[in-house]
Amino acid sequence: ERLLKLPIKIEEKQSVSDFLKSQRLSNFVAFNPNTSDLAIERLWQSESFAELGKRLLDTFPDLQIVLIGAKADVVRVMGLQKSIEISDRVVSTAGKFTIRETTELLSHARVLVSNDSGPMHLGVVAGVPTVGLFGPETPVLYGPRGDNHIAITAGEMCSPCISVYNEKVVDCCRGVVCMKNISVESVFQAVVERLAAVQPNVTFREFSELPLTKQRIDS
Repeated sequence: ERLLKLPIKIEEKQSVSDFLKSQRLSNFVAFNPNTSDLAIERLWQSESFAELGKRLLDTFPDLQIVLIGAKADVVRVMGLQKSIEISDRVVSTAGKFTIRETTELLSHARVLVSNDSGPMHLGVVAGVPTVGLFGPETPVLYGPRGDNHIAITAGEMCSPCISVYNEKVVDCCRGVVCMKNISVESVFQAVVERLAAVQPNVTFREFSELPLTKQRIDS
């Protein structure tokens, strides 16, 4: 399987390199806590991202976290940065970089944790092991592809609920439990597995291999 590569200009690589040096970033996990305003139901709660960040920083004293996002995401990202509380090890790039620069940035990350949105696919293009969080949409068709990547779902019976047949419109009467019920523990374990660069331990969660996307059902 071949993935398209996004061409990165020399000056874009240099811009990211300068930023990494200025922030002393060499060992970091990237978080994408955002989605477009047209798909806010795909958001994993900021509180869950914050708890995940705290656990990772507590577990790995040398690890840093980089929060990515567009200009429209600055408020959400700043709120998350404050919530993690260990601010000297959490850096925001929201609104700082173009799509190509963000892809270059992700190529330096150890792992990317992302909602089901465009930056998740940029992570795959960049070659960073990616943990995708899915609820309303199906990871079978849209999950990150490849052995280094995994899609996590809560396994709710009503998920996925959007498709071309309902014009991709979410009409949820259950409070988007498909995202709320993705546990911090399941995402934490998926990140740790990728940081350790070992095969996933399938004993702690129900696990299934899909033709294009590796999926873990949180239970």
